Amino acid sequence: MPSVAGIKARDGYLFFVNALTEDPRNTSAVVELSDRCGALVLTSNEKQLQRLNNVLNKCVSCTLNKTDDLSDDLVNKAVSFLKKEFHEEPSYKTKPLTFLLLVVGTNSGAQGRLEYIYIRHRVSERLEKEGAREFVTTFDVEPPVPAHNVFYGDSDIIQYLAQQADGENIPMNAVKILACLSIPEAYYKDSALQSGVSMALLSAENGFEWVRTDEVLSLADKAEKVNSMLVEGLNDIWT
Repeated sequence: MPSVAGIKARDGYLFFVNALTEDPRNTSAVVELSDRCGALVLTSNEKQLQRLNNVLNKCVSCTLNKTDDLSDDLVNKAVSFLKKEFHEEPSYKTKPLTFLLLVVGTNSGAQGRLEYIYIRHRVSERLEKEGAREFVTTFDVEPPVPAHNVFYGDSDIIQYLAQQADGENIPMNAVKILACLSIPEAYYKDSALQSGVSMALLSAENGFEWVRTDEVLSLADKAEKVNSMLVEGLNDIWT
C-alpha cells in the first residue's frame, strides 16, 4: 500500500501520498475539494480509486463552491451529492464503492482553525434479489476535530520522524523534507518520482496549494542529503 500521511506543521497541513513502494498498486490520492479544503482518499484497489476520483470531480464541479470551507457545510453537501449518485446509478448497488475520506479544511467559524472530518463509506447490508446480490451502503461521518497527524499504509518512517521532531512545532518546509524521507533512495533522481508522489499544502493564510513537480524533485534531493547525514550519524555512533 502507498505511504499516506497528513502532517500538521506550525504553519499549515501537509497532504502526502507516496506510491513508490514495494506494492505498486495505486489505492490512495490527494484531492482538492475547494480553495479552503483538501482530502486524503483511501480505497481498496486502483479501479475503486478511479471511480471515486471521477465522482469526486463531478461533485467538486457541480456542487461545491471554490470558496467553501468547513463552516460552509462542505462535507454535508459532498455526502448528499454522493448519496444521490450512488442511489441513482444501478452499478453502485452491485459493485459498491467503499472508501475512507479524510477531509481537512479551514473553519472560518472557528477563527480559521484547521480541522478534519473523517468519512467512511461502507457496506452495511447484503441482499439477494432474483438470484443477484445487491449491497446497501452507509456513510459514517465523524464530527470535526482540530487537525493533527494521520498515517496510513507504509508510512512507519514518516510517523516515527514526525513523532520525534514534534511536527506541529516545526515549519512546513521541514515537514515536506521529512515526508520525502519515505521515498526509496532508488527513486530520488528517477523520472517515476514525478508521477509517484502527490503533495499538497493547506494553510489558513494561503488555502489549498499543490506542490509543483519541480519542487518535489528538489525536496527529494534535500531528503537524500538528510538521509546520508542520518546514516553517517549512526555510523559514527557504532564505530
